[in-house]
Amino acid sequence: MSQIKVSNLSFCYEGSLTPVFENVSFQIDTGWKLGFTGRNGRGKTTFLKLLMGQYPYQGTITHSTAFTYFPFPVSDPELTARAVAEEAAGEGEPWRLSRELSLLEVEEDEQNKQERRAAGREEKEAEARRRFELKQQKKKERHRGR
Repeated sequence: MSQIKVSNLSFCYEGSLTPVFENVSFQIDTGWKLGFTGRNGRGKTTFLKLLMGQYPYQGTITHSTAFTYFPFPVSDPELTARAVAEEAAGEGEPWRLSRELSLLEVEEDEQNKQERRAAGREEKEAEARRRFELKQQKKKERHRGR
């Protein structure tokens, strides 16, 4: 397991007189399950952005872990929750995402339902065409045999 080590961390937003962090030091084992809690504006998101290297700061932060921010940015506010999750998941295994969304009781949106129904209809129509063509072919073969 690796460690996240913060030594003498100081950070203040430009134009602010009050630092968010001032000479803060601690270490966290990455195997721990923990969360940062606190009132709005107390530095939880700022700390994550510092870990991700998005802001300049004084002091040192050392880690060998990759960090991502959640919630993920949404490219189109008109997207459904399922579509946003699929976009965020990227090229992962779609069945895992479907399982997790069903456990969270996220409904499948109407468009997906319609697309699945349409795909099912297309498959049935293709099968019906194939059977019809086979029957037509057999009729022709019988007619030629006379």
